[in-house]
Amino acid sequence: MKKTLLLIVGALAYSGTAAAFPEGAPAGHTGANNQQDCSLCHFAGPEPSAKSGLRLRGLPEPITPGTLVELTLVMLDPESKVGGFQAMIESGAWQTSSGQQVLTLNGDEYLTHTQPVSSDATDNGEMKTLFTLHWRVPDNLTTCATLYAAAVAADDDDSPLGDNVYTLRQTLCANEE
Repeated sequence: MKKTLLLIVGALAYSGTAAAFPEGAPAGHTGANNQQDCSLCHFAGPEPSAKSGLRLRGLPEPITPGTLVELTLVMLDPESKVGGFQAMIESGAWQTSSGQQVLTLNGDEYLTHTQPVSSDATDNGEMKTLFTLHWRVPDNLTTCATLYAAAVAADDDDSPLGDNVYTLRQTLCANEE
């Protein structure tokens, strides 16, 4: 009886903690360099389809040092109602948009949501959530920088259950003159 009660209390405490971050996860949850990602707290979502995942759009070719680049993270999931994200890039700085904040951990900047973003239906049956990122490319970027991102496709029930997590790692390279 005591073990069962402890398991129930522990599960309730854990689910309350996981649901406590609708304003964005603490820094360091992108999956970069052996870090955790959002699946630390979000799990047991519906089976992803072959179309599900996280993609990056808007990447200019070539990337010019010293410019502000607008990127879009596109998350597709079969049942998402809302989504959240966190992103880190190895070089440069984030510029926030409405509903975003920058957190710092060990010298790295993490861009994250401050409120869930609504998902919209697509023609192919997936739910789509868009996150806009503004990256200030450093003036001295002469090679490449890696972008790490994690996003949650949530069912909007204020619990960690029933959510899917998608991650992305993409290398962004500067214009070689």
